Amino acid sequence: MSSTRRDFLVGGLSAGAAVPLLGGGAQLAPKWMQAAAGSGPGDQVTVIIQLSGGWDWMNLMVPADAGVYYNARPNTGIPKNKTLGRIDNKTATATYWHPAVQAFKDLYGRGDLALIQNVGYPKPNLSHFRSYKKWHSADPAATTVSTGWLANWLKKGYTGGFSIPALNIDRRLNPAFATARVPVLRSLSTYEINSDTKSPSGQDKALELQLMESNAAVLRPTATPTLQFLTNSTEGAFSDSRTLPAIGANYVPKATYPSNAARFTSDLQLAARLISGGLKSDLYYLNVGGWDHHANQVLANDSTQGKFATMTGYLSAGIKAFIDDMKAWGKDKNVVVMVFSEFGRRVGQNGSLGCDHGHGGLALMAGTPVTGGTYGTYPDMTKVTTPYSRYYLPFDGRSTDFRSLYATLLEKWMGAKHGPILGGTFPLLGCLP
Repeated sequence: MSSTRRDFLVGGLSAGAAVPLLGGGAQLAPKWMQAAAGSGPGDQVTVIIQLSGGWDWMNLMVPADAGVYYNARPNTGIPKNKTLGRIDNKTATATYWHPAVQAFKDLYGRGDLALIQNVGYPKPNLSHFRSYKKWHSADPAATTVSTGWLANWLKKGYTGGFSIPALNIDRRLNPAFATARVPVLRSLSTYEINSDTKSPSGQDKALELQLMESNAAVLRPTATPTLQFLTNSTEGAFSDSRTLPAIGANYVPKATYPSNAARFTSDLQLAARLISGGLKSDLYYLNVGGWDHHANQVLANDSTQGKFATMTGYLSAGIKAFIDDMKAWGKDKNVVVMVFSEFGRRVGQNGSLGCDHGHGGLALMAGTPVTGGTYGTYPDMTKVTTPYSRYYLPFDGRSTDFRSLYATLLEKWMGAKHGPILGGTFPLLGCLP
């Protein structure tokens, strides 16, 4: 098959890798050539990690000097003498590290971790699905996601010419990208185009795929918008399937990732491989499920052990390993990690050694470019009332609007004006310079 305007041999990635342009004509070539040469898109990479289920951040930042915490959690609270010590002596509310997150403590100690407390949105909702929609659309009033906030970024804030500005490392496209064309993958070895041809020799399959790609490449100046979208998507899928598997073929982890979280480790290492290999994508989106701890969050005889301890342990170890890996590959100054969950848990435990859905949450930013520290204001524990198992943290003057998190990332790291993307302006946080 003859080469087309989509294919350019590019240095700085992997030897011989053919890297595509997103359809749009020859006028994109200079910007693309500049990006492939080592400048432009991909110089400041964002890795977003969504913690699905609503994590119990109050057991990570333990308010161990507030007696009401232990009144509300007689079986699930973390004893002060079992913590890793106070997080920061400068904060008004004393909070202490969960014993399983030594890696977070280490990152915080070297100034590479920011803790953004009490993050939420007006009129909080206790439904996972409703809350997801608000986070994914960047609209606290949303009941559906017509356009994801990252799709808005791709449309209104991304200024590069690279054909793959973002990747979704998951099983399915995250609604934050709704209406955008973004590759979804969890393995480079299986990221390929297949046909329905079952020829044992593979020759018929190869011919069918070649015909499909040739047909998609034909210019259709009078095509309907729907047909043009389908054509561009098909054309891009072929290009992406050739590009991505070639990137970072020689990648070997240079840090120790957690061994008890195979999927999370695999997802992080896929991002590390592509970033270290020179792929000029600006954003990677990961999802870690399993944080809906209504029951058996802790062990009956030891609140420092159990589901939450295991998961926060591998989360913190994985993020630190990823950042250390990037540093070993000389990429740490180019990467920022953001972590969020759709909401937190209630202040009081339930009858099943867990906590039910609550309001507010904890977001993180990590990496060498981050200005480490604690941001936002911890909830006012003196206002907690009985019954503790039904007390919801209010969205009030102590809360951090989640759109400030997005706005800070967009303005200070991703190089985009946040107003047009988020539909309003929000205070920026100091966790990025």
